[in-house]
Amino acid sequence: MVRGKKTPTVRATEKRRVFLEALALSANVTQSARVAKLDRNTAYDWRAADKEFAEAWDRAVELGTDALEDEAVRRGMAGVKKPIFQGGKLVGHVNEFSDTLLIFMLKARRPMVFRDRADLNVTGHLTLEQLVAGAAKKPEEPK
Repeated sequence: MVRGKKTPTVRATEKRRVFLEALALSANVTQSARVAKLDRNTAYDWRAADKEFAEAWDRAVELGTDALEDEAVRRGMAGVKKPIFQGGKLVGHVNEFSDTLLIFMLKARRPMVFRDRADLNVTGHLTLEQLVAGAAKKPEEPK
């Protein structure tokens, strides 16, 4: 045992394992702590005190984030079945797609094509005084 570092008990080791497994599925610390029947702050304390646990945590978050990304793609492309009610009775389902999820996925995967553009090209030389004077001017009213 390293001086100052406690070896986790069998129970704590099991809770760590369950926490990391849940984190790898969801990338959600609060939910993972709940699944492991563990106080969220305890998980953060373990992370701060144990480099190996912190590294396992980071790997689990990456896996969980991959799962979230997979679900976003599925919802964006395959949709989600939403119930249709009429007169308080279920009469069918409609497949609802998420354009917003698709937009975010395209921006993430093809940023050069789908990023928000804010290009500003400036040529020439301005002094600081000229920049300040220009910024202080009121914009002209449209005619």
